[in-house]
Amino acid sequence: MVDYAEMISDEALALPKEEYQLWVEAQEDPPMPRVSEWPLGLNEGRCGFLESYIWFGEAALFEAVNHMWNSLNEPKKLRCIYIGMYAGTGGSGKWALAKFLRRALREALDYDGTPPWGKEYADIHEFHHAAMDYFAADYAHYERTIQKYADILNGEPGRHEQHSAQLIRGPWLLGP
Repeated sequence: MVDYAEMISDEALALPKEEYQLWVEAQEDPPMPRVSEWPLGLNEGRCGFLESYIWFGEAALFEAVNHMWNSLNEPKKLRCIYIGMYAGTGGSGKWALAKFLRRALREALDYDGTPPWGKEYADIHEFHHAAMDYFAADYAHYERTIQKYADILNGEPGRHEQHSAQLIRGPWLLGP
């Protein structure tokens, strides 16, 4: 980590280096909670659980599977089979949970949009707009994936899925 306090002079800061370092440390984000710290009984807890798992990656797989298993109501084995079926990964027991988590991790991180780099743009502002659209679409994919797998974990696949439909306008003819 770069020590900015060493790079900036005392005159420019108007703060002593020690106070500046304390200020920098106070600005850092709090650490990501472990996967086992999230309650799985609420949608926010399930989403936070999945985000923590994605943050830590497969290094947290055993902790995540254990937390899911301990949070499930009976019959646990049957619920695991359904989780595996809904996720399309199959399996039974804790193996179904592990396969579910691996699929969620891969799907959340594998955004297949076309990045704007390497293309020609009229100016930097057009490139910036294209890049920001790409990042927004990537983040929207991430959030949809988190919610999709949180719904599966709750036994309600597709609950928060966005449906698209078209309204067909009449006039309608009455049947014979």
